[in-house]
Amino acid sequence: MHPFTLLIWVDAVARIDSSVRIAYHPVIHKASRIGDFNFSSDFNKTKIQTYIQRITIYNSKLVSISRMHVYDQVPVSEDERIKVALVCPALTAPAAEEGAVGNLKEIAQVVKVQNGVNAQWHSGGGEGDPALGKDGKIKWTCELAPQEKVTLSLEYTVSAPAGVTLAGI
Repeated sequence: MHPFTLLIWVDAVARIDSSVRIAYHPVIHKASRIGDFNFSSDFNKTKIQTYIQRITIYNSKLVSISRMHVYDQVPVSEDERIKVALVCPALTAPAAEEGAVGNLKEIAQVVKVQNGVNAQWHSGGGEGDPALGKDGKIKWTCELAPQEKVTLSLEYTVSAPAGVTLAGI
């Protein structure tokens, strides 16, 4: 699966536009280790890895682009010992329980990331979908002036006990 799909919505029809240039920068990876540093055991140590993905979008058109949607996804842990936390954009974490709908309105809120760029959790089921945000999918909505460039940043941390091997990130 490609990490993102660029869709430009024109007249309610999605299409990829070749006049929009996209630079998908290499992922920046930072690692650190915290916890009880007992020299005889790694048992109490936790490793935290930070991942930063930047996407630069350039509108080479002579007209503005409105409602351009960019989709991306953070990993979702299937192991309760491994925690994934979204840092940027600053979206509210999904509800802790399956089927918990109390926080759905808060999760679906749009967050202004920068001028002309908003982000929110995305789900194919829409705003009232109980799985909203649980699959890690994020949608940016961008407005670009003619010849304008914007950089989107996706940052998340993954924390796990020191002895756990992280794969597939």
